[in-house]
Amino acid sequence: MDPEVNRPPSEENRDNNPNEANETEQAMDLQDLDSDHDGKFANRCRSVPEIIEYWNHQLTNETLSSHHFREWWRVHVPKIFPPTPQMQYLFPLQHVDETDVNEMLLAPLERFLCDDTSPETVFKSLAEKK
Repeated sequence: MDPEVNRPPSEENRDNNPNEANETEQAMDLQDLDSDHDGKFANRCRSVPEIIEYWNHQLTNETLSSHHFREWWRVHVPKIFPPTPQMQYLFPLQHVDETDVNEMLLAPLERFLCDDTSPETVFKSLAEKK
């Protein structure tokens, strides 16, 4: 079999014009961001940069709602705050890692609100304007 004949069309585009393939992939990514008809795109976002990109895209399209944030939290809160059999009910958060809470729940919101700029810098400038 000749590898040139059996090459998928996407690979052909990459050989001819690498920028064209990147533009096509970016358009497909944006189309994927738009295809939120089932409301489950946040489930497929596995990292903080992906969810921030998704929220920014929804904001640009003027379709951002509290639903988009709740979907992220719906997926990640149970992972961070799972009940455990050895859990002490007088101290239910004792087994929770605060760095996970910050990294997966609070930091994404801060970065989104600060337009992916350093939240410390933005909060400091806001405090100075007081």
